[in-house]
Amino acid sequence: MSIKKVDAKALDKILETMVSTVSESKDEVFDIGEQCRKDFESLSKELDDVKIRVAIVITDSDALDSKARFARKRLSEVSMHFNHFSEEQVRDAYERAHKLQVDLQINRQLEKELRNRRDELELRLRGLQQTIDKAVHLVSQISVVQNYLTQDLKFVGKPFKKRNANRTSA
Repeated sequence: MSIKKVDAKALDKILETMVSTVSESKDEVFDIGEQCRKDFESLSKELDDVKIRVAIVITDSDALDSKARFARKRLSEVSMHFNHFSEEQVRDAYERAHKLQVDLQINRQLEKELRNRRDELELRLRGLQQTIDKAVHLVSQISVVQNYLTQDLKFVGKPFKKRNANRTSA
């Protein structure tokens, strides 16, 4: 049975390449996690802004709704007693009620858009958080592999070197 000579330098080179590749992969995963964290922070700030805007728009919507109801009531009174009001007063009541109704519809549309944006941001944030968690887990796992390679296997070529040295001296 022939024993092939094991080249310790070749094994060391292979190990060095493996450690380098694992280290680069760990850095890349870490960078992905960091970019996700930055995106998460940015989207969180945007979400906070959107929530504030939603609250403001809802408050405005409530106020506009109240004013629109009052304007419609006034328009109804003017219409019922048309003879008691001037043409200008009738036109003013109609225009005011119409304007408030349009403003209310615009406000409600804005509220709907902001709520949709809020929901979209919350969904994206959940996805980013999952990616961040996975990246942290992967970096941890890669660190274990990296430690194993650098600590436990750094002596892999040494026994072969000793063995080969013993053969040449014998």
